[in-house]
Amino acid sequence: MKRFLVCMGVLVSLSTASAVTLDEALDMALHDSEAVRITGETARSIRAEGRKALSIALPHTDIEAQYLRTDTDIESPFFVFPDPLKKGGVQAGQMLFAGGRIWNSIRLNSAMQDLAGMSERSGLREIRRNVRLAFYTVLLRKAQLHILEDRVRQREEEVRDAMDLHDAGMATSLDARQAGLNLNNAVDRLKEGEASYQNALILFNQAMGRSGAGELLEPEGRLGRAPGLEEALKALERKFAEGSLLDIGLAEKDIEKTRLRYNLVLGEFLPQLSLVASAERSNETTGEMEDVYAYGLVLKWNILDGGLTSARRSAAHAELRAAEERLEQKKKEIAGTIRDLRIRAASLAQRIALQQESVEMAKANYEDARGHYRAGTITLTRLGEFNLAYAEARFRLQRLYFLEQKLLIEALALLE
Repeated sequence: MKRFLVCMGVLVSLSTASAVTLDEALDMALHDSEAVRITGETARSIRAEGRKALSIALPHTDIEAQYLRTDTDIESPFFVFPDPLKKGGVQAGQMLFAGGRIWNSIRLNSAMQDLAGMSERSGLREIRRNVRLAFYTVLLRKAQLHILEDRVRQREEEVRDAMDLHDAGMATSLDARQAGLNLNNAVDRLKEGEASYQNALILFNQAMGRSGAGELLEPEGRLGRAPGLEEALKALERKFAEGSLLDIGLAEKDIEKTRLRYNLVLGEFLPQLSLVASAERSNETTGEMEDVYAYGLVLKWNILDGGLTSARRSAAHAELRAAEERLEQKKKEIAGTIRDLRIRAASLAQRIALQQESVEMAKANYEDARGHYRAGTITLTRLGEFNLAYAEARFRLQRLYFLEQKLLIEALALLE
C-alpha cells in the first residue's frame, strides 16, 4: 500500500506540469528552437552559393599597392640602384561573352535562391513533424500510464478480496500471497511506465527547443482518433497528380541546378571576352611619378588544360543524370507511400472499431470475474487472466489511436 501511494504521488506531480496545445507547441518550435535557426543558416548558405555562381556575370575590380625597397652593399660606377619603388593602381573588368556562362550563372543564382526557400520549407516541415510525433507520443505514454495506474488499483482491490476470502475461510493463504505478488508486479510496471512518460516528455520539450533540465511542458488533451485523415489523403493524392508536392519540387529544382552547372562547364570550352580598364601610378625613377591608363578588350581561350575541363564536364553530366534518376525514384517512392497510407488508414479504421468493442467486452468480463471471485466460484489465477485481457485490450486500442495519428502526421508532412 505504501508503495502504491508513493507511485500515486508521482502521478499527481506529473499532472501539475503546464499544458500546451499542439498549435502552441508548434509555435514555440518554429520561433525559439535551435533547429529553426539551423534551418535558416542552411538556407542562407545555399543562397550564398547562388551568389557565388553569379559572380562571373558581375564586374570585377582589383586595387593593388606596392612599396619595394632595394638594399645592397655593392657600389658600382656603372650602375645606380633605384630609389624605393612606389606603385599603385586599380583594374576593372566586365566579362562580355563566356560561352553562355554569363546567362547560365544568372539562372543558376535564381535557381539556388528558389532551392534555398524550398530547403527552408523542408526543414520547417521536419520540425513540425517531429513536434507532432513527440506530442502524440507523450499522449500515448500518458494513456498507458493511466491504464497502469488503474491496474494497480485493481490489484489493490484484489488483495482486499483475497484477504476477505481468506478470513472467511473461502481461500487459502496462497491466494493472499499471489494477490500481493500481482500487486508488486503491477507497481513495477507502473514505475516503468512513469519513466517512459518522463522520457517522452523530455523529448517533446526538446523538440520544441526547450531544455530538458527546466520546467517540462505537457501536451494538452487525450489520445484519440485522427480527424481529417481522409481529407488529408485525398489532398495528398490530388497534389501528387498535379506534381505540386514539395519533395517532387525539390527533386525538380535539383535537376535544374545540376543542368545549369553542366552548362557552365560546357561554356569553359569556348573563348571568353572581357572589357578591361586600368589606371596605374608608379615612380620607377627618382622623384618622378608616372601615370598609365589603359582600356580595351581581352580575349582568352583555354585550348589545352590536361583534360581538366573534360573531366569536369563528365562529372557534371553524371550528376545531372543522377538527379534525373532521383526525381523518378522520388515519384515512385511517394506513389508507393500514398498507396501504403491509404491501405493502412482503411486497416486501422477497421481495427479500431473492433478493438473498441473488445475493450468494452474485456471490461465487462473482468467486472463479472471479480464478482465470481468474491463468490468463490473462480480462482485468483483465473481472475488474473481477465485482468490481463482487459489491460491488453486497452493498451492495443491506445496503440491503434497513436498509429492513426502517426499516419496523419506522415500525410501532413508530405502535404506541407
